[in-house]
Amino acid sequence: MVHHSTMFIIIISLLAAGARAAECDTLAKYWVSAPYEAERIGKDGETTTLANLSATLTITSQSGCAFEGINSWTNGQIGGKETVAGIIDSETEITMLELGEPPAGGSTARIDATLETNGLMRWRYTGQGAAADDRWVTVFDADFAPDAAPAVAEKDCLDISGTWKSNATYYYRLYEDGTREKVGPLYNTLTLTMASDCLVSGTNTWDNGVANGTEVVAGVVHANTSRDGPYYTSAATLVEMGGMYVDGRMEVNFDCALDCDTMQLHFIGQGKEGYGVLFDSYLGKGEGPTVAPPDCEWVNNLVGTYTASGFDIFRVPGPPLTDVSMTMEILGRDGCTFWGHAGNIGDGIPGTPLLGLIPWYELDFDLTADGGMNRSTAIVLATASILQIGHVCVNTSAIDADCDVCGEVCLNTSAVVDAQFTLSRFTDEGTVKWHYVGTADDGQNAEVFDAVFAKNSDATAAPTTTPGSDGAAGRSVGFLVALAAAAAAL
Repeated sequence: MVHHSTMFIIIISLLAAGARAAECDTLAKYWVSAPYEAERIGKDGETTTLANLSATLTITSQSGCAFEGINSWTNGQIGGKETVAGIIDSETEITMLELGEPPAGGSTARIDATLETNGLMRWRYTGQGAAADDRWVTVFDADFAPDAAPAVAEKDCLDISGTWKSNATYYYRLYEDGTREKVGPLYNTLTLTMASDCLVSGTNTWDNGVANGTEVVAGVVHANTSRDGPYYTSAATLVEMGGMYVDGRMEVNFDCALDCDTMQLHFIGQGKEGYGVLFDSYLGKGEGPTVAPPDCEWVNNLVGTYTASGFDIFRVPGPPLTDVSMTMEILGRDGCTFWGHAGNIGDGIPGTPLLGLIPWYELDFDLTADGGMNRSTAIVLATASILQIGHVCVNTSAIDADCDVCGEVCLNTSAVVDAQFTLSRFTDEGTVKWHYVGTADDGQNAEVFDAVFAKNSDATAAPTTTPGSDGAAGRSVGFLVALAAAAAAL
């Protein structure tokens, strides 16, 4: 296989793999944390340490890979409870979102968790909170065990302290009406310091040629990341305090087998004026990096129409939506960035636009008897983030024809989908799997699902466009559960 990720490692494999639906074990009902510390970083960069915290995750329901739970936490003086919605992305990775209003001084977070080989669940928590005249980020790294607290373990994290400077980056903004705008060149400088328990904080100074600024950032370096595999990699997750223009989340990766002094930064942000942002950038420690981002040259048949059917959407709160069908159309691409929409969902329910970015891909194929490429088995495997953002109004009778009280509901929604593409290198065949965990409306509702979309080879030549900027406008699915919940509430 030929693999493009953080440092363009080239490998050869004899196995071609296809996308398959995940099969998930039932999670234990109770997960209890070891004592841990959290850092609360204010808008001025001042850090407050919250010591002797403990938490319990109670799984209240699970359907396949999707689940609902309650996160209860305290340090003996303050505490709270938040509903969480989550999905098991793979055998080891879990994504959770906290819902609802946190207690005073609390945060609402996306939680990246892993199921470790020793039976523990490790949380990397990056939460954001706000009051009338204040903003803050709360971060921590904690181990959870079924039924009883585990022993406190020493954590081994890559030290990413220092100054990191990026190369020039060009990126797209996606607006609620489906139009998009290319921006750049963008330059970023991260200045970071490490604390105990793998926690990191600092600033992101940026300039995109039109505007510039400095944002407070904080996050978690992932402990013991992939040190047992053929490549020593490490990762971190950072969030911005609440930027001048964009609230951003940064997924950072290193391939330390080659160079720990170069990071790949995968940025996902939502603008305060109704737009979304995705970009990848490389940053070098001290000086700018010597590598360029990948151009996705082998992901050549991405554009087309994809269809998924017969899957369920897990709703928090509320009963599931069953036997759902939808389409996704990718209308165009520029390098590793692509755009489109997810078509209509049912009768009369529109979607919202999508913007996607591929940070990693590889070419996988069997060898022929003489050692060449077997073209019939050549596939491209790629991971992507798909951003959805939009404003939608729909009559609730389109969701429930038997609604007691029908009426128009308007929602502002956004979501980020973790996706895996499996595409034939030389034909129009392919699939994409969505791992979807999204909030809708005011953050009180969530939808969680896995769905596998098959590419329609007979529809790839001329995908259906929707009105908007040079055919880029489109629609997607992020609002579906909020509409259903709104219909039920009327």
